[in-house]
Amino acid sequence: MDDCDYYEKCGAHASCNINNFPPCNCLDGFVHSRKYTNGGCVRRTSLSCHGDEFLKFSGLKLPDTERSWFDRSISLQDCRILCMKNCSCTAYAALDVSKGATGCLVWFNDLIDIKEFTESDHDIYIRMAGTEVGTRLSLN
Repeated sequence: MDDCDYYEKCGAHASCNINNFPPCNCLDGFVHSRKYTNGGCVRRTSLSCHGDEFLKFSGLKLPDTERSWFDRSISLQDCRILCMKNCSCTAYAALDVSKGATGCLVWFNDLIDIKEFTESDHDIYIRMAGTEVGTRLSLN
């Protein structure tokens, strides 16, 4: 166990990596905020719902699932469509990656309790403003 294992160590939309100093950093597309007392992050660009896109993040422990929803029977592509149609959906991921990406797991709230985890086979697709996705792709 390390400091990153403490629940909500870095706050919303931030990941924890014990090998970094400081260990907490905002996810791409998010910036530090005084709104959160524990150092969480907020979106750099607000969502508009109909102009949003999803950005793939890898190497992370998936966020807390207390306010999430899942369906074992739908594909990851159908999961994306489902999340895109619901403006409250903030992210989605495959529910099971043991036999390929199957099922659907979606989040409807701030993404908390994220830890950088290089052994993770899970990818998470986080809803971002379309302009954020375009900016990130042009930087790669």
